Amino acid sequence: MDRIGRLIERYRALEPEDDEKAAIVAELDGESAHGFLASVLADPDEHELARVECATALRLYPPVDEEARREAGEAVVAALSDHDEDLVRQHAAMALGPYADHPVVHRVMAAAMRSDDDVNVRHNAAAACAEAGPSEERTRLVSELLADDELGSWAARTLERWA
Repeated sequence: MDRIGRLIERYRALEPEDDEKAAIVAELDGESAHGFLASVLADPDEHELARVECATALRLYPPVDEEARREAGEAVVAALSDHDEDLVRQHAAMALGPYADHPVVHRVMAAAMRSDDDVNVRHNAAAACAEAGPSEERTRLVSELLADDELGSWAARTLERWA
């Protein structure tokens, strides 16, 4: 069994709230463990800090394979909809960028930017949108936010950068 396999096996052997879970996820090479990271991130019963680490890894090391990328994007969306875990949602919002071209991810990112109850989720989704870069849909979305009290100045700066 390789190093990644041993880490995943060790992770699975731990109790649900064991803090070592977050440390193990942080050790995983994102490029070699996308499926595992996505499954932990999407599971509301997993350890909160492990899910945060998974969101970060999936943001920094998005899968190249199209199917793995779709699964990772769906995991980010699932984590963002977990309203019991504010920190997980905030990190999931930051992780939307690499998956923003997927229509479901774009819709969720747009909804988060427009009206999420957590201002940090709104800002993180906006940062993810900016990180994803301009597209026709994202430019239209950012333009809609020019009049928004919270994100209006960010929208103006982003559109200026994208011009």
